[in-house]
Amino acid sequence: MRKLGAIITILLVSGILFGLFHSIILNANRFSLASGGDGFKSTYCTIYHIRHDSAYWRTGAMNYPYGESVFFTDNQVPLTSALKLLKDAGLDLSDYAMGISNLLILFSYVLASLFIYLIFMELKVEVWMAVPASVIIILLSNQWERLGGHYTLAYAYVLPVIFYLLLRFYRKPGYLLSAVFGVLVVLFSAKHLYITAFILVLWIPYWIFLALGDRKRFGKPAFIITHVLIQFILPFALYTFFTGLHDPGLDRTAYPWGFYPSRVRFSAVFLPVGLPYGKVLHIPGVFRMMAYVGFLGTISGAFIIINGLLGLFRKKGWNAFSVSANPAWNIMFWASVASLLLALGIPFSLKWESLLNYTGPFRQFRAVGRFVFPFYYTMTITSFFLLATWYRSSGWRLKRMVLPVILLLAGTDSYLYIRKWPARYSNPVTWHSTLYTYEVLPHWPDGLSEDSFQAILPLPYFHIGSENYWVGDGSPVITPAYAASLKTGLPLCSVMLSRTSITQTLKNLDLVWEPYGSYPVEGDWPDRRPLLLLYHKKGKLNPNEKSLIGKSKLLSENGETAYYSLEVDTLRSLNDERRAELQQMAGAVPGATGTTIYRDFSDREEGVFRTEFKKPVTFFDETVPDTGLYRISFWFEGADRDLWPRTNFWTDLYREDGSKYLYLYTDLFRNTVLREGSWGLIEYDVHVEDPGSRLMISMRNKVITGGEMIIDRVLVQKVGSVYLDQGNEGETWVNNRRLEAW
Repeated sequence: MRKLGAIITILLVSGILFGLFHSIILNANRFSLASGGDGFKSTYCTIYHIRHDSAYWRTGAMNYPYGESVFFTDNQVPLTSALKLLKDAGLDLSDYAMGISNLLILFSYVLASLFIYLIFMELKVEVWMAVPASVIIILLSNQWERLGGHYTLAYAYVLPVIFYLLLRFYRKPGYLLSAVFGVLVVLFSAKHLYITAFILVLWIPYWIFLALGDRKRFGKPAFIITHVLIQFILPFALYTFFTGLHDPGLDRTAYPWGFYPSRVRFSAVFLPVGLPYGKVLHIPGVFRMMAYVGFLGTISGAFIIINGLLGLFRKKGWNAFSVSANPAWNIMFWASVASLLLALGIPFSLKWESLLNYTGPFRQFRAVGRFVFPFYYTMTITSFFLLATWYRSSGWRLKRMVLPVILLLAGTDSYLYIRKWPARYSNPVTWHSTLYTYEVLPHWPDGLSEDSFQAILPLPYFHIGSENYWVGDGSPVITPAYAASLKTGLPLCSVMLSRTSITQTLKNLDLVWEPYGSYPVEGDWPDRRPLLLLYHKKGKLNPNEKSLIGKSKLLSENGETAYYSLEVDTLRSLNDERRAELQQMAGAVPGATGTTIYRDFSDREEGVFRTEFKKPVTFFDETVPDTGLYRISFWFEGADRDLWPRTNFWTDLYREDGSKYLYLYTDLFRNTVLREGSWGLIEYDVHVEDPGSRLMISMRNKVITGGEMIIDRVLVQKVGSVYLDQGNEGETWVNNRRLEAW
């Protein structure tokens, strides 16, 4: 009967998914589950790595000339490595990689339903309950939301497999089970380290319970040490050592952005805010992640809490909080409750934000809301377990009528949730494969070899992933750049990765920032071949990007995009021209033109404004006598330091009567126009409406708990005016640029 139940579960889920996703399943290579963003990036990195990279654990797809470890690219390392092995053996499936990925992800939900069913068998739930429960749970899984971009987190079988293996080990421990668990730790870590974190959230309390709560079976030190080593310590050490060999120690961020914005909301877990009938609740705010456990999960959760409190009152001790007759499941359930608290941001969101700075590697798990994943499965499985227990033990005559209604309502939740996904995940694309025509790119010039170029520089430029600078995340050239790179085999100078080296980030940003002295990245290029510029005509270029195109040779174009050739020596000419322009300004102007306010902090110690990151601070407070459009610029130290560019700053303008008429809130990285070493120049415009307006500039950084910010040379000048200054050491400054930088 159990085998029949497993077969029925597989057939039911397979049939439902085929009915919903048949367009994708039958045309898997023509549809992208993602409509852009991280999903496109993952697809691009996967295909490029299979098709063009020579190494297995490094990729040159982006961040040219430095490349990146494959473990920072979301390219589904186990799948990609397998396809790359096949290619090296003579079977190139890179054109079909996206379709293969789509099918494997969808199949993972079938596999997940099977393991959920097996978990019910371990909990001794009747087959007639386990089958519909397994189907309902997997269709309502919040992991469906990951299909739109985070493919490595979309594989639904991962957590059910972990739960099942731990339950099996508790029932009948063995070295084979531990070995299988250890192999999966390596494979799942290679998929995504969030999965490793999910495992740890469950595995550590599980083993504490085994060692202390069941000493007769599991309490021997030799037994504990052996199985702990086999299950996790050695596998993860092996993974860490191996990945470290292929990832040199870089200045990656220690504080990825997104911890607080990515928290899951309590109402998103226990209320149907993402379902049609949940709209009547009118709960305000943004829901970045849904993890609804269904009405049955909500009721069961309330029952567990109330019953536990009553049990404590009746002096049942901690047994009052047992959710099943299986001690291992009980500990995993409450471990997942702790995981839920993390997903809610607790305790950090309780006005204890600074605690996050002392959590070590945990800070790297920025999308903390994902820690709701383990709770979803334990809560929903437990709810059906309790329903089965109630039905088995209740003497209520109407239970035979009530049970189908409960299952129908639970199934309705699942249906209302999953029915929206097929349309969202059916995104026809052609850019990823040579089997199809992608008309956005211009015709490649006849007789021109791709090897004539060393890399592609997409414009408008984009660089997302350093966690300190975000540039061009809405650039229309992103997808065409992926297509051009796959077609030509040329890597991209741009970045759409995660935790990219800050030093490497700045070297590449120098290419599209204002020319200032030199281009350090030029010294890291392997040769002097030109860059291939790919320009999307719908994109907005900054003045420096326009200069790059103006100095390049047009190769080919169509209505949307154009190819240009940029000689390396042209970069030097751009630098020389910018210096000559500033020198001309310096020679033509004796001091300043137009209204100018300059603050060099020469009256302060060390001649700079220096402050610790403890609270908001105002570093500029002056009166602007005239109206008009003003350009504000100032230098900050820390352009190459983790978190410093993420400092918030804001500009206030007040009338003489004290009323505020301008509030401009932004970040340092958004307004950096050039840099010199560790110093970055901030520049932006404001419109002064009233004469005698009070101008205030303030800043804060809520993440940094140690260190200080240094500000220097604040300049407020009319747009179009020139300000010339001789520095204390004899250097010449023109509009806050130092001529000696060249």
